[in-house]
Amino acid sequence: MLYSKWERRTTKDKEAAENSAKNCTSHTESQVVTDANLRIWLGLTPTPIGTAPPFYLEVAGRHQMPVLQGISSIEPSTELVTFSARLKTAPAGNSVVHFYENDRNFGRIFSSPNSAVTSISRFRAVITPDPTLFVESAEHFRIFSIWRSRAIGAYLEFRGLSVIPNIRWTTDSDLEAALAGIGQGRVIAVSNLGCYRSKYEKESFRSGLKEIISHLNPSQTVLYGTTDSAIQQVVNTRSSLMHQKAATQLYFEGSAKNG
Repeated sequence: MLYSKWERRTTKDKEAAENSAKNCTSHTESQVVTDANLRIWLGLTPTPIGTAPPFYLEVAGRHQMPVLQGISSIEPSTELVTFSARLKTAPAGNSVVHFYENDRNFGRIFSSPNSAVTSISRFRAVITPDPTLFVESAEHFRIFSIWRSRAIGAYLEFRGLSVIPNIRWTTDSDLEAALAGIGQGRVIAVSNLGCYRSKYEKESFRSGLKEIISHLNPSQTVLYGTTDSAIQQVVNTRSSLMHQKAATQLYFEGSAKNG
């Protein structure tokens, strides 16, 4: 079984973490976390990676993935807005910011997280960053990319924003890290943009998605990209699928209709 060797938090562990969080409440409310603090923690400076987090943080699993509280639901009519378009988009009450775009468009969320908090806080919620994972990359690098995305999500929650975890993986070996610290029955987000073309890619994505749905039992699953009957069958067994086509898909569909 894929999950047989995973570290699972016991009830006692959870109670201890909750008690610790209560004891830290007064401290975290007055904590001031600078971008410099965050850059050191995120490994963006010459300081060795592994520096203690600059705010109270619960972690889970052998990779010490930051835990996200997440949210229980979003409106079916929710609109997804790219991070790069957030400043020129008038937020509706149920719109959500996402990072399913070119990595160069959201580097600022890692280098200057505080500057993005105010603009993102105008929206209903934010999906955690989606840095590109390459199957050719070393496993430890992919895990670090997953960790860094989750770390930003944890910080945004610390600042009071509603956060939806983005689950990104390239192979089954990534799933342990990708799922650690994500609660049961919460909203999750996935994307197959650019990686759902060949027969192998489709089978691989559906296989991983099936494990994710089985493990997390999400209340809602946001899919950015392409859907089909096979994906719908996988998700709708235990969750509710919310699909949004990528901007590139909508552009080419519009061009085809007009051309």
